[in-house]
Formats: sequence, structure tokens, C-alpha cells
Amino acid sequence: MRRQLLLRSRSNRQVCQGCQRATNRMLSHTIFQTLKDFEEALADVEETTITKYIVYKKEQVFGENNVQPSPGEKIYWQLKCVPYDGVPFQLVGTKIYGCHQGKDRCTRQKEKYHAQKEKQALEDHVFNARRHLVQNTKKMDCPAQITVSQVMTFPGFKIAENSKAKRRELSAALKAVVAADPSTVEVVMEYHTCFTPESDHQNHPTVGEVAELREPMDSRVEQQIVKLTLAGARKLSEIRRQLFNFVNDELFRGEQPPPQTRRRFYPTDKDIRNILSRTKEGIRESKNDQVNLQLLTPRWLVDDCKIKYRPSQLQEDGTSETTADVKEALQVFKEWNPDWSPSHFMVDFSEVEIGALEEEFQGSKVLLCDFHREKAWVEWCRKKDHGVSHAQDSLLPLLRSIAAASTPEEFSTRLCNLQEAKVWKDNEKVRAWFSNKWLPEAKRWVHVFRDEDLKVAIYTNNGVERQNETLKHSHLEGYKNCSLSEMLTVLVTDFLPRTYRKYIELNVKYSSFYRRYNENMPKFLKDRPRSVADHVMSRLTEAQFYEANDVVAKGNGMFHVKSQSHPCTQHHINFGESIIMPSCTCKDWAKHKLPCKHFCAVFNHVHEWGWEKLASNYRDNPLFSLDNACLGQTSCERDDSGRSDITDHTYTPVSVEMQSPCNALPERKRPRKVQQRRECASLWREITDLTYHLQDEDYLKTLTDQMTEILEDVKLHTPHDQSLPLTFTPKKRKKEMANLPVKTVPQKHPFTKRVGCFAEAMRLNFRVSMNVEGVEKGPDVSTKK
Repeated sequence: MRRQLLLRSRSNRQVCQGCQRATNRMLSHTIFQTLKDFEEALADVEETTITKYIVYKKEQVFGENNVQPSPGEKIYWQLKCVPYDGVPFQLVGTKIYGCHQGKDRCTRQKEKYHAQKEKQALEDHVFNARRHLVQNTKKMDCPAQITVSQVMTFPGFKIAENSKAKRRELSAALKAVVAADPSTVEVVMEYHTCFTPESDHQNHPTVGEVAELREPMDSRVEQQIVKLTLAGARKLSEIRRQLFNFVNDELFRGEQPPPQTRRRFYPTDKDIRNILSRTKEGIRESKNDQVNLQLLTPRWLVDDCKIKYRPSQLQEDGTSETTADVKEALQVFKEWNPDWSPSHFMVDFSEVEIGALEEEFQGSKVLLCDFHREKAWVEWCRKKDHGVSHAQDSLLPLLRSIAAASTPEEFSTRLCNLQEAKVWKDNEKVRAWFSNKWLPEAKRWVHVFRDEDLKVAIYTNNGVERQNETLKHSHLEGYKNCSLSEMLTVLVTDFLPRTYRKYIELNVKYSSFYRRYNENMPKFLKDRPRSVADHVMSRLTEAQFYEANDVVAKGNGMFHVKSQSHPCTQHHINFGESIIMPSCTCKDWAKHKLPCKHFCAVFNHVHEWGWEKLASNYRDNPLFSLDNACLGQTSCERDDSGRSDITDHTYTPVSVEMQSPCNALPERKRPRKVQQRRECASLWREITDLTYHLQDEDYLKTLTDQMTEILEDVKLHTPHDQSLPLTFTPKKRKKEMANLPVKTVPQKHPFTKRVGCFAEAMRLNFRVSMNVEGVEKGPDVSTKK
């Protein structure tokens, strides 16, 4: 229920509520009896208009109520924030509020701090980590301000005629009375202000996702989080569920609840964690509640699609899925998205999937996932029946080198190296397996063949497994034996809305409306996903070592850039055309498909060839830009005065409204007894730690008596035989099970189920036991000569 404030006006008293009240305040002058009334009204305006004000300036005496009138102070009849009404007054003090995205008032301190850091970086033996902030300030030079004037009015000296002579006469009489005896003068303390209209906010939006994420958290919601924590709530999922009910059932009882994107009432997981850390109650989150979501793509549907399908699943009649079955599913996708025409698909090595995709999407290319290709190679080599389990350390590097070939010449050379290897000549199964299965499909998995027109560096589709893991461990904890209907309820009401909300948050936070970009940031990198901006900025830093003569123009958007590691060689760069993709012969471009340091060298030394000269089908890729549908505005550049105009569009965000999460599901089954024992032990340990800091002897005696009573009560509830305490032992296993030897399960290596070169290196070198016996002792360097 929204707050109701009683406002006193010169002419009458009126009660306003909700949006109408805030609108009236912004359009007219308002008077408050107390400072508390003004602060509540300001909070109501902030909540209604999705804005936030901070204190710019405050006079020392402002807010004091025991101030006496002084004959030496000036008598006013009218001020900017106090209109004339015939009553004289003295100004006690003023307080100026400004938009929190206004002018940065700490620039000098920041410049001094950065200069100090630069000086320290030049000193010897300095290892302090430094960060480059892409968006380094939230200040947008918004001019919106609110001025509050505290005045002492003297209603006993009100005049009816507004003339200069009459005002001078009454002012002199008032000063004389105040000089004789101030206590005889009737004084009324008032606070005058004019709330800023919403149109005064400039350079940042006041509606949409950006403004909602900029909102501060409501104090009532913050207090509820602390209350839930003290009541025993330990997991983010449980706290979110109870906050949802609190906002809908108590704050907005009988009213339309706000949208789920309002950070004021529905805080983010980061906000909840910050509050939990401030409570100092020893709360530790479960790792299962830490959802790790990344902005992998700024669009739900992108030009390059990844399909994850399992054709090995058996149908009800026991037969496997066929190409016709996959085609039937793909036709459903085409009906839902008639304009969808992806250029690439990425699948496992399944002939069923490849055949179905090539028939349904004849203009698309089907590629093989690097992760599943590597996994298939490792699993095949490990099988003893194939006869290469002892030689997989020599066979796998040869196969990987073929997959990483960046030129046709490299592919031919590395293929010859494989065919000349001993493991190839000695094993007929290896030759048949690779020649019949993998070599005919080389264009699907060798980088040199599939990189010709691939727009993004997406070489794996195992992100589906990661999302599946997040769903199981973060949203389905306790529901592992639930039915399909219950699982879909969690998926629709909790997992998908929260995933989409995270997608919106990342798009908003990376926009120039949320925070201003660093002045050193190039124009073409603003309003880009953070991964793209960080990658190109790091390459621009590396490109600073290039000189102008290292870049040679060859015409038609082609350049030769000298290699830094091999000065005798050059990398060939092509900016591309309308249908020809940009390219570079370096490995960095082949891996990331983003501008490398050679492209950045051209950007720096050939100014007419920049980001805007790249091929349009690459430059306008949705993966390289933010989703304007999540922002509701289109960014435009600031003029010379620093002011920027914001173009608003019809804002129709996708609904992320969540029902009461999982209300229809059964109660989660948890071992309450074991959990309560741990909680009791944790609280007791914390009390023990705090007793060492107590200094009050009287309180220590009282605490000792209370703990003695608790101890006696615990003894009564523990197993005992009269006065003899008994030790609780769990139920014994059956006799035949008890006689079995106890098997010790070795600790699982973190890279056991990983594949690839890095995983193999970590399995060989991470957590490896070493025998230091017999190692010769080195010389004692501390011995003085």
C-alpha cells in the first residue's frame, strides 16, 4: 500500500496518493510542516518516476527546529522557491538535491588518484593489479535538481497590500519586536520546494529497463531479506520465493504488482548476496545456488544456429530415431519461424542429423562440434579392441593438428605426417576408421574448410549441457524424482524467466544509457557486448607497437601487415565486401573471428579504413551489438555541449512475469534432522567465538546461567538410562554387509571427464604426487662467504 502524506498549502489542505500526487508535486509549489514529511514525499516521487536524488549541498543549520529569529537576518517576502503570499519570513537554510546521474563532482579526486597510480606503476617491484574500466562512471551530466528552503514565517505580520513601502514598514517593525523579545513573535517553521518535472532529466532514460535497473532497492524489501536471513533462510532460491510473496501479498495487496524487472522490489541475486554479507550472521550460500549465466548471444535467434539432438534415444517400440523423425521436428521449427534461414548448423557426428538438416535446409552448411569430435576421438582410442590405447598419446596430437590446419597446404602436410606415422602403418583399424569415417567429412571439422564464411567463432554446442546442469543443480534441487509435469512447471515459471531476465540485465548494463563509456574507448566499441569490447581493446593495445611502414595497402580493402614474432613474414588482411567475409591469415582471427592486432594496426595508421569499412554482413552481425528490444531506446552521440538526445521507441518488452515460483510442487524433501544439527553446532561455535570478546562481567554471569539451563534441557532430551547417559549409534547394517571390506573411493580428479590438450596436460600435472626422496639438495644460498 502506498504511503499517504498530508500536505499543507497556503490556501487549503489536500491529500494526494500514488502517481497523481507525484504529478501534482512536480507541477506546483509544495509546503511541508516537517523535514520528515518532505523526505517521505521525495521517496514517493522517486518510486513513482523511477529516479534517484542525492544531496549536492546542505547548509549546516538546515533541519534544525530550535532556531530563533534574529534581528540581524534579512526579512524576505519572496524567493525562487517561496512565492509571495503577504507573510514575511527569514531563511534558515537550504538543501540542494540533484539527480544521481548528474555532473561528476569528484573529478579532481579521481584525476589525483589515477595520477598517483600511474606514478606507482613506474616504480620498481610494483605488482598491483590494474583494471581497465570500459564503463567508468554512471554520471550523465543530468541537470535535474531540487532545492528545499527551510523558512521561519511570521503570520502575525501579514500584509494585505503588496507595496514596497508597506513591506519596508512591516520589516522594520518585525525586526524591532524580534530585537526586544524574540519569544513574543509567533513563528511557523516550513519547508518549501518545487519538485523537478520528469522532462528535466536529460542524457539518461527515465522509463524502461535501464531506469528500472538503476533504481535503489526499497528499504522494506531490504529489511525483509534481513528478516528472512535471521529466520533461517539460507539459499537464494528460497529467499527469492519468499520475497515474491512478500511484495505481492503485503506491499501491493489488492493492487497491480510491479513488473519483475523493477529492481526496487525484485532485487537481483547480486543485491541479495550483498545484503547477506552485511548481516554478519555467518550465512554461506550453497554452490548450487550460484547460477553462472553469460551473455553468449545478444539475440534469441541468430544467423548461426546450434542444434543439439540425441538420435540414439529409443522410441516406445524399441527402434532408434530416423532421419524422417528428425525432419519432422525440424519442420515444426520452420513453421514457428518462417523467415528463419540459418547459414550454419552444428551437430554431433550423426549421419541421421546431417542428412535431415541438409534436406530441410538445403542452403545451410552442417558443421561438426569440436567438443564432441574430440570426445569421439578420445573414446575410440581408449577402447582396447581398437589396439591404440597404448599409443593414443602419439595418435591424438596428429589428429588435432589436422583439425587445426589453417591453410590447405597445412592440411595436406599434416595428413601426410599422420599417414607416415608408425601408429598409422601398424594398425589397420586406425586407417579404416579415419579414412572411411572422418576423412570424407573433413570439410565439416577441419578449420581451413569451414572458416571461409563462418561469421562467428562458435565451434562447439556443449552449451546445452551447461544449461542442463544449471537447471538440475540450481532449480531442481530436491525435485530429482519429480514428474514431467512438475519439471515443466519449474522450467516455465522459474528457469526460463530468470534466464531471460539475466539476458536483459546484461544488455542493459552494457549500454551507454546505464553507464558512460570511458573517454579513451573508440566510438565503434561503445554499446557492444563486453566480450567484444574487451577483445578489441586488448588488440588495440598490442597494435600500438606497430609503425606506419609496417602496414602496406594493396588496394580494394587488402593490406599486408608485418608479423611481430616473425618479421620476415607478413599477414594478409582483407576487409571483405558485401557478401565476402573479412579475413586475416593469423591464428587469432581463426580462433575468435574478431578484429586481431593486425586489423587494429590498420585502424590506427590508415584512418580511412576503420570498423565501418568492414563487410556489412560481418559488421552488422547481431552478436556484435546489443539487443535494442531490451533497451527501448536507440543511442546517439553527444553534441559539443555534452548533451545527448535519446530516441524513444515503442517499448514492448517480452513478458518475464513469473508466477509464484513452484507453488504447485510438493514440498522438497531434505534431511531436516541432520541439517538442524549442523545449524545448532554452527550457532554454538559462533557463540563460543564471541565470548572471547565480552568484557561485561555481569552479562557474562547472566550468560553462564542461561547456558547452564540450556545444557540441562539438552541433557533431558538426549538418550539416557536414569542418570547414565547413552551414546546414540545408527542402525547397524546386516551381518553379511558388515563383514565386507570397506572400499575407499579415491578423490575425483577435476579434469577426469574433460577432453582436449589442456585437459590432458592438467591430468598429468595437476594434483600429482612427487617423491622427493633422493632429490639432491641445492646449495645453501644463505651461507656467508
